Amino acid sequence: MKTMRKEKTEKYAAEYEILELAKLKLYQRMHGLAPVLGALEFQVGSWKKGGQKGEPAEGSYFTDGRLFCLDADRLRADFLCGDLFERVEGRYDFIVSNPPYIASGEIPELMEEVRLHEPLSALDGHEDGLFFYRRIIGECPDYLVRGGSLYLEIGWDQGSAVKTLMEEAGFHEVRVTKDYAGLDRVVSGVWF
Repeated sequence: MKTMRKEKTEKYAAEYEILELAKLKLYQRMHGLAPVLGALEFQVGSWKKGGQKGEPAEGSYFTDGRLFCLDADRLRADFLCGDLFERVEGRYDFIVSNPPYIASGEIPELMEEVRLHEPLSALDGHEDGLFFYRRIIGECPDYLVRGGSLYLEIGWDQGSAVKTLMEEAGFHEVRVTKDYAGLDRVVSGVWF
């Protein structure tokens, strides 16, 4: 099992790659290749109901959803707190998420600096680490425009499983992108 320091370095590289992919898609849309509707980013499990950081929300999985709505003159970000798509309205050009992906049984083995200082709800992907992927992949087609993309950051060993989930849900052009360390890190696909 790799060290948490390596995992954090890879995480930052992967987040950079996700943002770069998103910026490229926006650039294409802003230059007349498609209308710009916006993007939705999920930060799953970051905050407890009531705004207290560091504890899981009881009974729900609260997200800090950032909706980036773009037009020719401005960039607007709205922040929502809800159970994944619960408060989301409209359709988006792309959806980006880095959901909790650590299997519940692996959490006690994490490095102390992560296990004791990160909110459990930001780490725990339930029994197999794929809980949030199943939910996001299952619900997001209702919120993507035709030709919209879904980008999911994954754990180093989850590429094949998440790719299969996306293909079975009807996504096209599904691919696994490696991070700078050569490990699977982002799964993306297009919804038609």
